[in-house]
Amino acid sequence: MSELIYQALFCFVIIAMYAIQAIYLIAMAVPIVLYLLIALAAAAYTRMRSGSRWKASAIFLGFIVLPILFGCMSLYELRAECLQAGNQAFFSQVSPQSALSFGPDETVQLNTAGFKAIGEEDMGRIGIRYIERPFRDAEGNVALKINIDGKREISPFFLSQYEYTTAVEKRSFLPVFRVSHRIVNKSSAERTAEAVDVLLGGGFIGRYIEIFYDRAYVSCGYVDDTIGAWRPNDKRDKERHHAYHEADIKFLSRALGHER
Repeated sequence: MSELIYQALFCFVIIAMYAIQAIYLIAMAVPIVLYLLIALAAAAYTRMRSGSRWKASAIFLGFIVLPILFGCMSLYELRAECLQAGNQAFFSQVSPQSALSFGPDETVQLNTAGFKAIGEEDMGRIGIRYIERPFRDAEGNVALKINIDGKREISPFFLSQYEYTTAVEKRSFLPVFRVSHRIVNKSSAERTAEAVDVLLGGGFIGRYIEIFYDRAYVSCGYVDDTIGAWRPNDKRDKERHHAYHEADIKFLSRALGHER
């Protein structure tokens, strides 16, 4: 009896998941349908006012071409920014460092180069013995130190000389963003390494990108010059997920002087 209940619950969960997905797809189709209805209404109004079938057709065609043109312009800028980004990556000659701080990332959620993304084995590959993250408590501690063996300590000051940060820049009205990965010398505020990830999506457009990918952005530049999902889930796109992981390790290794 209990086995039948479990099977029934399992079937209910599967059906509910597909139902939610169907409702989501229908909801995403509503703006498109409304847009087409507006286009038809504008064309009908033009035909009624001017009596010209050609003007009405031109109005309707304009409504159809406009989003296509916007999409093509966005993809063109993404590609152009991506090719440019590859030429702007740089690494200064620094002595090998064994520690790194990760500043607060309020601009974009990357889950990049943090202790959640980098395990003990990766830290060993990068050549760092510990990482630090912002931490604040009532006793005045501001740094959380995470050693390569997983041991954690809190400290009233940061020990590492370099800090990993990100900066986001939007360069036009198109939904294209440049995310700069930077290693900064905390004492001089000088950038010692930088690599650029170019993103397209977010907002309303990102909702439609999520239908095909598990992220609201596509990207290029940081991993290679091909356009694909931005930091996808390993279950959805294991190859690109692994490529980002390896790019993070390579970037940090070079930035900290462990790879030339």
